[in-house]
Amino acid sequence: MYFKKPLILVLCLCGFLFSESLSSYQKACSSLDKLGEVRFKFSIKSPAELLNLTNEISLDKITTNEVIAYANQEEFEAFRKYNYEYEVLPYNDPVDEPNQMSDYANVTFPNFDWTKYPTYSGYLKIMEDLEKTYSDKVKLHQIGTSVRNRKLLVLNVSSNVGTKGNKPKFLMNAGIHGNELVPIMNMMRLVDWLCSKYSSDARAKRILDSIDMWVSPMLNPDGTYKGGNNASVVSNAQRYNNNRVDLNRNWARLPGAGQTPREEKETTAFLKYEKSHIWAMGIGWHSGTEGISYPWSSFGRAHPDKAWYEYVGDLYANQAQADGPNGFFDDIHNGNGQGYYHLYPAKGTAKDAICFYQNTRTNCHESSTTKNMPASRLNNYWNYHFKATLKYVQEALHGIRGVVKDSDTKKALPAKVWVEGHDKNQDRSYIFADTTNNVGNYHRLIIAGTYNLTFSCEAYNCQSKTVRNIQVRNGRATFVDVELDCDISPIGQSVKLTNNAISIKKTNKGIEFTCGNKNIVGASIYNVKGKVVASLSTRPGMNRFVWNGKGNNNTAVSNGCYLVTLQTTKGQLTKRFNFAH
Repeated sequence: MYFKKPLILVLCLCGFLFSESLSSYQKACSSLDKLGEVRFKFSIKSPAELLNLTNEISLDKITTNEVIAYANQEEFEAFRKYNYEYEVLPYNDPVDEPNQMSDYANVTFPNFDWTKYPTYSGYLKIMEDLEKTYSDKVKLHQIGTSVRNRKLLVLNVSSNVGTKGNKPKFLMNAGIHGNELVPIMNMMRLVDWLCSKYSSDARAKRILDSIDMWVSPMLNPDGTYKGGNNASVVSNAQRYNNNRVDLNRNWARLPGAGQTPREEKETTAFLKYEKSHIWAMGIGWHSGTEGISYPWSSFGRAHPDKAWYEYVGDLYANQAQADGPNGFFDDIHNGNGQGYYHLYPAKGTAKDAICFYQNTRTNCHESSTTKNMPASRLNNYWNYHFKATLKYVQEALHGIRGVVKDSDTKKALPAKVWVEGHDKNQDRSYIFADTTNNVGNYHRLIIAGTYNLTFSCEAYNCQSKTVRNIQVRNGRATFVDVELDCDISPIGQSVKLTNNAISIKKTNKGIEFTCGNKNIVGASIYNVKGKVVASLSTRPGMNRFVWNGKGNNNTAVSNGCYLVTLQTTKGQLTKRFNFAH
């Protein structure tokens, strides 16, 4: 896919097109030769022209009809076929002062100097010391490594970190483009502020007491530290990862948006991490312009929760504009707009993929027009975004929320929550209750109104339930707890089967399981949490077992839903049943 350096220039010169100047093409080849990427601008006649280009290059910013974009070698050759005139730009924004870096050998919180960017070792030190300093509120996780084996880190932040409870999970990512530096610093600083101010600021206390935050400041460390782990300045930071791939075009495409590209190592790591949680809300931080873009970027159709996205986005934008200088945070539709129409069409973005495949309400927040911000101005941009960020995060506590349980066992259920007449399957706007914390809590963020919610859980053979006329006010939470009847059919009558080879009946000795297969080598009873309750004794030739309703500790189990699993020499047989003493 990539050529050796001398060959790139030869190929570029041989491929010279009539519409481009030799000077522009030589500059493009030089950038591709040196950096593996090129940054350039060109003009279009109408936004419709972008629909094809978004599949070829990485769009970055549009001002009227002028487009700024990035491309690797393959992408740039595809762009050239459209025969646009273009101008090669300096790779990073020109700065009037060098961005000095520090390894932060002597990190101290909360009295920390945020006016220097960290080296890679400095970044690790900050993340590690946030956990050490605030050990009761911060837990550091490594979820993988980059192409060049730099650590991919996540901070879990909460007043009772590591304890499972009824809190919405808030996902906050930054640095997916390695040269967008402001949000990387602001996110680490936010963690420091929340923890250090927990005892003295009501906003910090409310957020940490009520929200389970997961903060990933740097998704693309290879791009950020392209100049090396211990460079004295960060001016060599680049957009793409080490394989010259835009990670924010590398996520699963939505249905109808084309073929999903081969996942990069960083994308795979974060997908695995994100799929292990149920997220209520999130922010994907960027820089290069100012404003918020909400889903969808892949399509022009409106998300069912467009009104909610506009409401919470305006809350943020209005606060940021009030705290910033004149003209701040108004580039994207006066501060808040749909990605497809008000930023640019883009496929394979983290925002769309997380919103669609994780059933999450997430936005893209563009923090500054300058990507490689002079470090001396970081304090200013922290102040511009500080209050708006706190206000936005707390929106995760509003809408409709509650807990879904099984009516008999009181166990948490991973129920689907569907808003009647509102949700759409094509947008996967429905959500699920979270059982990863053994609570079954759900958080349906939605604009003010009156709604009917249907709760269902096919995995546990539950009868669905609709709760009607739920009143929602903006800035408030409406609590609705629900219990579902699961596997309610009596033993011996029709129940939902996962395997028809097992018959079940109640006897005076307990529950009798019969199977035509005589090659049984093991039998187990599982509860709804997947835990083995009882292991039944077996012997060659047996095809009938009796369970006396007691667990492995010879103590009677509670009434409720269970699974019986028979291991045979030819495979596994499983059937769900309801048990009552």
